[in-house]
Parts: sequence; C-alpha cells; structure tokens
Amino acid sequence: IRLTDYIKTHVCNINPSLMYDLKKYHPKAWTIFENFKVDFLEKCMVDTIKRGIASGHYRENINTKIIARLRIETVQLGFNPELFPFSEFEIGKVQLEFFEHFMYGICTLKGHKLLNKYKQIHEED
Repeated sequence: IRLTDYIKTHVCNINPSLMYDLKKYHPKAWTIFENFKVDFLEKCMVDTIKRGIASGHYRENINTKIIARLRIETVQLGFNPELFPFSEFEIGKVQLEFFEHFMYGICTLKGHKLLNKYKQIHEED
C-alpha cells in the first residue's frame, strides 16, 4: 500500500516518453538500465517474494524468478505509448492497475485479507 502512494506521487510525474527516449537516443544508458534490472531489481524482487511466501501472504508455488521478471517488465510495459497512448491513459493509473492485479495474483487468502484491510484503511484516509 505504501508502494501505491509512491507510484501516485512519483510515477505520475515521470515524462511518459522517458523509456522510449532512453532506449532510442541513449543506448549506453539503456544498457546500464537493463543490467540494473537484472543485477539489482530482480534480486530485490525475488527476495521480497520469498519473504511474502515465508510469511504466508504469497502463494508457495510461485516461481520467484519468473514472477520477479514479470513484475519488472510489467512496470516497463506501462510506459509503452503504442499500448497505452499517453493521450488516453495516465501512467500512474496504468501502473496502479498493474500493481493491484499483480498483488492479487500472488497473494494467498491471508494476503488478500491483509491487502483488502490496508486498501480500506488507505481509502478512508
């Protein structure tokens, strides 16, 4: 839920063409970003998923590496102007929708209950 606040405040302020421009006009920077995704983000995501499994909030039968890559690439997908034209979709709303879909997909019943509880508290604030 705290991550949704971060998405709302920071992702909404990102220029929609950032990823496209980075890849097209700055290939060296793009390569650094791609390496960062694999070398750092994926490891962090795998560790987070493992903690969620250990706590009983995430399903045990998850292939952590596949799901981590899925989440990372889904974030990037939200910046694709061909799939989500900026004139039609707000990046922040796309990212929040992706995030919620992801979370409900990996959660156990225990995780769903906690997620729903936090969402309700958050919405009341």
